[in-house]
Amino acid sequence: RRNLDTETQQKEYTDLLEKFKKHNFNAILTQIRPSADALYESSFEPWSEVLQGKQGLPPNPYYDPTAWMIEQCHQRGFEFHAWVNPFRAISSVTFSSIHPDHITKKEPEWFFKYGDRVYFNPGIPEVRTYLVKVALEIVRKYDIDGL
Repeated sequence: RRNLDTETQQKEYTDLLEKFKKHNFNAILTQIRPSADALYESSFEPWSEVLQGKQGLPPNPYYDPTAWMIEQCHQRGFEFHAWVNPFRAISSVTFSSIHPDHITKKEPEWFFKYGDRVYFNPGIPEVRTYLVKVALEIVRKYDIDGL
């Protein structure tokens, strides 16, 4: 949920993990890139608005949510699979907070609007190159079990 402090974010996640452990789950799929923003410190994209309610704001107090979630999963014997939305760039043009450094501001010709959402156009070679860079950053930076 949006606008939670670090302690509450972490408690909600560990409560879910404990529930999953009781039901014998062995892998956790967690979204870390919702809308061309990140639940980790990225070289390419701003912090996700789901963390503090406004895109570009890191968790407060600071921590790396993805590294922490991976650690929590691995401590409990779960695999951690990172879920990214590769093509969604803005989840709601009406309600989303868009940081000035967001890729839609830097490369507006890479996107198209459909309904209330904005998506990368995967037919553009530069878009595919950019998305590969985003994915490579994740797999190089984190000990994930799947992407």
